Order: sequence, then C-alpha cells, then structure tokens
Amino acid sequence: MQVRRFKELIKANYIVQNKDTYLAVGSPYAHDIITVDVDTLKVKAITGIGNSSEINFIVMQIENLPREVLEEIISKDDVIENPLPVFMWRDGKIHETQTEDYKYPNTDHKGYLLYDNTTFKTKAECAKSLRNNMKYSIAAIERRVTEEINGLQTLLKWVKKYRKSDEYLSEIEAGNEVAEKPPLKIDGRRLYYRIGLNIKECRKERKLRQEELAQLLKVDRTTLSGYESGKARVSLIKIYEIAYYLNKKVHDLLPERFWFDDDED
Repeated sequence: MQVRRFKELIKANYIVQNKDTYLAVGSPYAHDIITVDVDTLKVKAITGIGNSSEINFIVMQIENLPREVLEEIISKDDVIENPLPVFMWRDGKIHETQTEDYKYPNTDHKGYLLYDNTTFKTKAECAKSLRNNMKYSIAAIERRVTEEINGLQTLLKWVKKYRKSDEYLSEIEAGNEVAEKPPLKIDGRRLYYRIGLNIKECRKERKLRQEELAQLLKVDRTTLSGYESGKARVSLIKIYEIAYYLNKKVHDLLPERFWFDDDED
C-alpha cells in the first residue's frame, strides 16, 4: 500500500499502516482509530479515542478522495528513494522489503509498520528472532494442550460419577434393589503390561522399529522398550503421542478391561 502517499493526501499526523485487509490510521496505542476496507473502501472510525474533531476531519478528507485514487493507493507500493534493505517476519516467514529509515514508527515500501521486535537490518538477525518466537509459541501451545488434557480428564471423572448416579436412580425408580459393587482392585502391573503389548503390536503393524518410534517420541529406545514390556509406566500424554504417530485411536492402545480377577493370567 502507498501509505506515504495516503498520509500526505489526508494531511494526518498519525501512524498509517497496511493491515492486509484494511488500511489503518491511528496512534502507537490505538492503531485502528480509522480504517479503510481494501475491498469496499468503506471508511470507519472509532469514537471516543483522540481528538474527535480532528478524527472527523481526517475521515472527511478520506471520503473526499476519488475512488480511483484510493484503489491505486491500496493496490500499489510506495516508491522509496535511497532504499535500505529491511527484513521482517510475519506468519512464520521472513520477508525482505525496503525502507528509507529503520526507526519506529516508519513503514516499509508495502506499508507494514516497522516494529523493533519483528524487523531487522539483516536476514540472520530476523531468522534468530523468528526462531525464538516459534520456540516460545510451541512451548505455550504444549502447555495449553497439557492443561486441556488434564481438564478433560477431570470432566471425564465427573461424567462417570453422574452416569453411576443416573444408573442408581433408574434402578430405584424401577423398584429394583441396588446392589453395592465390591471395591475395584486394579493390578497396575498387569494394566501397563497390556498397554505395552498393544503399543508393540501397533508399532509392528506400522512396520516401525523401536529406534524409529523412540525418535518420534523424543525418548531413548530403552524407555520405549520399557513401555512395551510394561516395566515402565507410560504417561497419558505419551499414550496420546504414540497413538498419533502410529495412526491409531487412544482406545486402541488401552485394554478394554482394566480390572483383573485373581484367576486371570
């Protein structure tokens, strides 16, 4: 976008920038005080921010611009005299553009604002910043996934309790005696042994060696071998990861029965 040309035409002492779907006029604290839609060229202004009379004057200036001038401003780039290379990252990619001044709140020739933390003079600096940002984002997503899984486990516990209560009430309404179930005894050793067997069978079905699956799970082969033998207790998160890499559903890895009679092998 030709934000420099636009700024000169509307005579505004505000930050003007390209926001992809609209052209924005604003301040360092409120970027979108005035917007121009790139498709409809419709002008909108937020009330209650800044000098209202000044904002209204700018809106009037924009609306008085010929439509063909606005279309040209939106569709073309600024021409930079004595251009300097600038690298910025957006949407996980590095873009090489031009500017005449690296200082904020200047823009590149496409109208994007040059933020100190996303625009750089060299590609190497930009790549380093992007990588750090991606690491932070991945860690944040992983934490969110863990929180969601823990939350779902809690909800599932409540669902089971409510179902038992519902079954209990249904029996009473039907006039049947409700027999108390004996205490449930879970044999953890056998449970993880069965889970390990299922992991091993599914891995072989996918024709993966232990080393290959261990690499995907970011564990060593000894740990995976412990999972498959039942000697190491695999976490719920790892079960989800294993199911993902083996292209299976989680319940494919879990035994249908998780309680064991004394006479069961």
